[in-house]
Amino acid sequence: MMKVWLLFLIMVSGSVYGQMTQYGRVVEAGAQGKPLQGVAITVPSVHDCQPTMSDRNGNYKLVFREHQVGDVVHGVRAEKKGYEVVNVHVTRNWTLTPKDSLRIVMAPLGQLRQAKERYYDMVEALGVSRYDSTMAFLKNQYEQKLLTPMAYEYWKGEAEAELQQCYEGLDALADRLARLEMREDRMEETVATALAGATSVLDTYQGFLVVFPKKNKELVVSSLEMDTTLVPDSLLANLRMMDDYAKVLEADNAESLLRYAKVVSYMGIMYNDAGQIVKARACFEKASAMYHALALMEGKNYTRQIERLDSWLKEL
Repeated sequence: MMKVWLLFLIMVSGSVYGQMTQYGRVVEAGAQGKPLQGVAITVPSVHDCQPTMSDRNGNYKLVFREHQVGDVVHGVRAEKKGYEVVNVHVTRNWTLTPKDSLRIVMAPLGQLRQAKERYYDMVEALGVSRYDSTMAFLKNQYEQKLLTPMAYEYWKGEAEAELQQCYEGLDALADRLARLEMREDRMEETVATALAGATSVLDTYQGFLVVFPKKNKELVVSSLEMDTTLVPDSLLANLRMMDDYAKVLEADNAESLLRYAKVVSYMGIMYNDAGQIVKARACFEKASAMYHALALMEGKNYTRQIERLDSWLKEL
């Protein structure tokens, strides 16, 4: 009898411990927090929570029978005719909390689309402007003979790939910026900062010039085994540093494979500039094999990079 009673207490205490009430509020975007009444809020059945409706103050509450504070709830839906959810990141993944109410921001249908179209044009213009600036700089470097034809072709290809990535991510980025603008809190990102999330090709090239300055052009490289301490800015020293960097990346995880392929590609260009054709060929072949592997692993298209490397191999 005592065992049955203890089991009952454990079951009851576990049930009470596992239940919590989550409070929240629904407001209209761009209306200084105007509450929205009659928003239907439903939770997937796996979370064992009954649906609810927001009241005239936009407030609602959800009772979770099997959840505690800190648990994450996925796939919550908030619906009202003529409206759509703005901060979808909240409804996709909720972290239950007793302190702060879960706020849902909704906007009239069409309002989000208009904001998205505006940002679409802004992002596209900034991407094209960045490409034009990069190409103008590269052409100037080429005309001053700071870039060989092969090196110019490489960086030009990187700039074209950057512009292509901009167009491929245009819709998603415009949508994110439009939703940020329409949230109740102040916008945390601008188009410029959003696009600057990754280092641009122009920044990469200019940084490359700092690490590998174009000096001592008259130096004849006879052997990679010679001491480079007296010629730190030589092409030979640059190759030594690139080779060390490539070895580090080669031992890294799969996320570094694309970076490794790019490094080895440019090592081939530098070896070619130094007149070391055998090593240049080895680098191009290794980079080509890496791009083929990446295409199989990621399912992405690296045809442009592979064709460029193949053309360089034919020129050697």
